[in-house]
Amino acid sequence: MSAFSKTPLPPSIRSSYAQYKHNSSLIIRWAHTTAARIREAANPTPVMSNLSRGKGNRGRSRGNSRSGARLTQSSRPQYPDLAKPQHTLREFLGFINEIASSRTAIPKLYLSLLALTVRQRKCTASYYSSDTDAWRDNQGHINAIRVFEEALNILKRAYEEQQKHTKKGEDRWVEESVAVGDGPFALNEAMHQIAVAIEEDELAGSQTGDEENEWIRDNVMINPQARKLRDKQTFPLEAYVIVPEDGYQEDEEFLALKDFLLDIWQLRDYCAKLWKDVAPAGNTSHMTASFVTNHAVQMVKQMEYDLVAEFPALEDVDEGYRKIFENIGHDLMTKPETVFDNILHQLMYWCWYSVDAFGTVLNNSPSPLMRDGHFGYFDPQVAWESLNSFEKTRQVKCILGTYWPDLVLIYRYNIPSFIGEQGLGKDFRKYMNNKSRPLTWALIFACQMQFDSVQCRRQYLDYDVSVMRSLGRQICADMDEFTNDGVLYSDIMDGANYMISKFRPQIHRWLLTDPVYDMKIRNGWDKMSQQASEKGSTWRMNPWLTANAISEATIMLYHAGALVTGAGGMIGSAMHLWNMLRQTGYLEQPEDSAVALKGASKDHILLFDHLIDVFGDDVFSGPLPKKDFFKQIEIMLGVRPEAYAREKRKLKKTATASSRKAHNDIGRGILPEVSDAFNLHEADYFPSKATKSVAWSSVEKSEIHPLAATRALIESELGQSRDGSKARGPLINLNLLKVHRLCVRLFTELDRVMPAELERVFYEGVYEDWITTQVQWPFITASIARSMEITKDGKVEPGLLRVAAEVVKKVAGSKELGFYVVKEEGDESLILK
Repeated sequence: MSAFSKTPLPPSIRSSYAQYKHNSSLIIRWAHTTAARIREAANPTPVMSNLSRGKGNRGRSRGNSRSGARLTQSSRPQYPDLAKPQHTLREFLGFINEIASSRTAIPKLYLSLLALTVRQRKCTASYYSSDTDAWRDNQGHINAIRVFEEALNILKRAYEEQQKHTKKGEDRWVEESVAVGDGPFALNEAMHQIAVAIEEDELAGSQTGDEENEWIRDNVMINPQARKLRDKQTFPLEAYVIVPEDGYQEDEEFLALKDFLLDIWQLRDYCAKLWKDVAPAGNTSHMTASFVTNHAVQMVKQMEYDLVAEFPALEDVDEGYRKIFENIGHDLMTKPETVFDNILHQLMYWCWYSVDAFGTVLNNSPSPLMRDGHFGYFDPQVAWESLNSFEKTRQVKCILGTYWPDLVLIYRYNIPSFIGEQGLGKDFRKYMNNKSRPLTWALIFACQMQFDSVQCRRQYLDYDVSVMRSLGRQICADMDEFTNDGVLYSDIMDGANYMISKFRPQIHRWLLTDPVYDMKIRNGWDKMSQQASEKGSTWRMNPWLTANAISEATIMLYHAGALVTGAGGMIGSAMHLWNMLRQTGYLEQPEDSAVALKGASKDHILLFDHLIDVFGDDVFSGPLPKKDFFKQIEIMLGVRPEAYAREKRKLKKTATASSRKAHNDIGRGILPEVSDAFNLHEADYFPSKATKSVAWSSVEKSEIHPLAATRALIESELGQSRDGSKARGPLINLNLLKVHRLCVRLFTELDRVMPAELERVFYEGVYEDWITTQVQWPFITASIARSMEITKDGKVEPGLLRVAAEVVKKVAGSKELGFYVVKEEGDESLILK
């Protein structure tokens, strides 16, 4: 409906390194250009160089003038040169002192950006140490931080001094006034917002008013000042950088690597909090956790691509870890064991070590198998924090080493239609099949996310598997009932029929049986390792994979249902009938019908009211029609609008067959692409566009992190909402096959009670033996709408409307949405206490 609009998905927040470089360039450019304006204002007539003096001006200057010029130059402070955009830290401080000693207004935005830039550098340094002041011992950070802090203090004092002379009085600026949230991306988002605000202000300041003629302004013959504007030297933003001085040169490659690993940790932190909130521990669905984690993997791939593009040596993961430990190893060894372990955990060290070791195992055996107890046994009731370093290493290998052989079996023996591959599966397959064992940061991150999901879901591992099994049984049963009812009528249902016959075996094989376990038993693995041959181990040791299977099966059901409705017919015609009866007053709103408030469950609202709310734009080709119902129905059934317009003065005959090509060309019906969750899944979790509700004030007012945007999108399409926002769904989890079966029952009843009325109005004397079929049932709605155009003495024929309203009330009038939504339900007795 109109409450939703297409907008670009929020762009990825820059990596910390790229963001630091961008913001530093903004600050340096401001200092450079502001100093240039100060000097230009103090000396409007620039001193010309010897090379640019006119030939006719060769007379000697007067002695007093020459001595006066010499005196002026000697008394003027020696400020940095403006001829180049690259400056040392000392030159940067020179610009800051020059600005502070002038009366130039100091914008608060730059004070805030400078303060957050200092905070970001300190966060990067403290990430590799438990000491928040670790930057003081790090030469790579201390020089930049101290200079930026000194610049901040100078500008802060100048700003407060300027405010004392204003009418408002003293207006102190304090660093704490910069609003930064509590989330893992809060600092990056705050810096991003300030940088965007600065660039928007500069763009607004550079734009010309409507009343100014740009041609006159830039014409040197008319406006002499245009030459000065044209000849003013400018540089691109990225050219404004800090250059080394006094033999000190910062290791940019190492700084970029540290920021990259810090960004990965922030993604892990966000995902871990999300996994801990998955039901029944919280209110997050498995499907939301699946989408967000898959998107996080794609973000790491993009971040790794950008990192390697600028620093090719960092493509070698082993070299990257060597560089890290070479710089922090000595300090790390002096830390307590808990601090030492925490930093290794943040750096994904154990996963890197385990993946690298497993590559050696793959080289020695095509089907590796870990014997019982080789890495110990995983006890979900033993907290990770209680383990020592040796035990933590073994537990990582135990969890990952139990699951990886399952992936090897799946890909080695090519078990078809593996569900849940979007996570670790694709990256691991490349690693396994390539003998060079290409190790990437994204693969290590994916393995780490598997391990993190196990740690977050320790109590719920068996419960998660039961949710997956329950969902699989529900979906297979719905697909079986749909096909057994014989409603795959006509060739327009071929697409849906193909998808159901394709999806149903996949869901049954992976969600309801255990093909990997069966293969292990056939190959005698149970005789060598009971631990590796436990039933359901493929799912139990990877909640992320389980959640992927849940979301994959849900999307398969939605896809099949959308193809059924996209073919036109039952659901679209039923929505037209419902709206027509509502608009004409024959179908009234029940007094006890529930109204979905913001943030409340939609389970009790009427099904067809929700269908119209979600799919109305696509089915009605715009706002809800309040008249000309027959025309709108004909358009939906395949009649082109221009064809209708050519004969709009004539009474159109009802179409006798649906024109599928015309239907596709004009975009009528409910197609899978209506759901942005579906589009996100089809785009491999790295989309270019997404739908958002205009009611999401947090999205409208500021850019949010892509993971937070993805979470909000999926929760909205699942019918959930946070912060009182209006949820778009249920949409992706709407069981359209079950809705279609309801519509079939509705039209079956209409066909049973209305043939006499239909024959009396339309077919008397035309068709002696008129036998309706399911293909013709949707045209019952068109016949009812057409009856309103056949009048007697200018009055509407009410017979069909009255009978249709009675049938609709009986069959679908009280049906609530909750019964037609796919829900995640598991056996809570399996939860560990």
